[in-house]
Amino acid sequence: MVIKVTNLREFQKGTAAAKARLEGTVTAKYKKFVTRVFTDLVTHSPQWSGELAANWSVITTHQGVPSRQYWKYEPPVRQMGDKEAVNFALEGSKPVIASLRWNVKVSFVNPTPYSSELEAHPEKLRPVNLVDGQVVLARYIAQKYSRGNVKLNNE
Repeated sequence: MVIKVTNLREFQKGTAAAKARLEGTVTAKYKKFVTRVFTDLVTHSPQWSGELAANWSVITTHQGVPSRQYWKYEPPVRQMGDKEAVNFALEGSKPVIASLRWNVKVSFVNPTPYSSELEAHPEKLRPVNLVDGQVVLARYIAQKYSRGNVKLNNE
């Protein structure tokens, strides 16, 4: 008995094209998700000078933690959501997010030495910097967006 297979090359090309389209769709949705979570984190980070919010970065597995950006503070006192620091962090994240693919892990990092202290002691923050009595940093974002697979550095 002989089985004749025809159009195998066409089938392979069609399968490869479908896979590329699917990966492109998943990558685009992943970039949107990362952007949404990062924007939420930065926008709702406590501010006084803006340095904490400005120092958030998106990094991939193969990147090191970025250097701290010393933020030039100018009065008045800032509060959560003030745009100058938020926009600085969001603009800085765009090249990394644009380079993402669907299978690349990302981390949100903040090299300021006091970020974990603020999260541990929300009672030290002004009420304008809290969301429902919580400080919006790593724990808040992990609880809001994770399915249990988020690892926090201090755990």
